[in-house]
Parts: sequence; structure tokens; C-alpha cells
Amino acid sequence: MVQTITATDPADFESDVLPATVVRSYWQSVGYRLRHDPVTLVFGVIVIGIILSAIFAPLVAPFDPYKESVIGRLKPFGWRNHLIGTDELGRDLLSRIIYGGRISLFMGLVPVVIATILGGTLGIVAGFGGRRVNTAIMR
Repeated sequence: MVQTITATDPADFESDVLPATVVRSYWQSVGYRLRHDPVTLVFGVIVIGIILSAIFAPLVAPFDPYKESVIGRLKPFGWRNHLIGTDELGRDLLSRIIYGGRISLFMGLVPVVIATILGGTLGIVAGFGGRRVNTAIMR
């Protein structure tokens, strides 16, 4: 019995090849997630809204967060002008939360900036200072 072997063209097997993977940059990946995941979009808008309200607190807050009112003490949620009520000294809680966001943003960003400046400076000194300086800084 004779066996016949036929040569095949490699172009016939193109359908078996896996498609090339798409390489995306960081921002393209973020944009893709925002377009295809509505939960990410909703919470991203919420976080941006909180940050913007904290930055522009004097323009957004309905009342002075430090002004006390003996008459307006312990007003409940949704009471007239005070959307989330007042505390035991009659201060508006929503205004206090918005202004408190400014302090939280400040306390979150300042340590990062300080650490970046110090780390960058030490890295530059260690890089240009030579072996002994590098060893001293790294210990």
C-alpha cells in the first residue's frame, strides 16, 4: 500500500492562529473600564464629586460649619434647610462634613508630597554620590 503525502500551504492554517493581544497604555485601560463597566463610572463620578465639593467647600456648603445656634440644636435628618440635621450645638452637619473633607484631603496629600520630595532627593544623592554614600543612605 502506498501512502500519499501532499504539501499544504501555510496560508490554509491562518484560521488556527490566535488573534494578537491588544496592548493598551494605562490611560487607555482606564478609559476602556469606564466605558464598559457602569459601576466604575458611577463610583468614579461620586469620588470626583466628593473631592470637588471638598476643594470648593466655601462655595458649596450651605451654612457656616462653625456657627452655633441654640434654637437649631439636634434637628433631625431632612429638617427644613439642614439636609442631614444639626449637632448638639446647632451646627449644620452637611457643612461640617464638606469642610472636614478639606482637612482629610490635606492630610492625605501632604505626607505623599513630603515622602516623594525626600525620597527623590535621597535617591538622587545616592545615585550620584557613589558606593559609600549609597551604602550609608540605604542602611
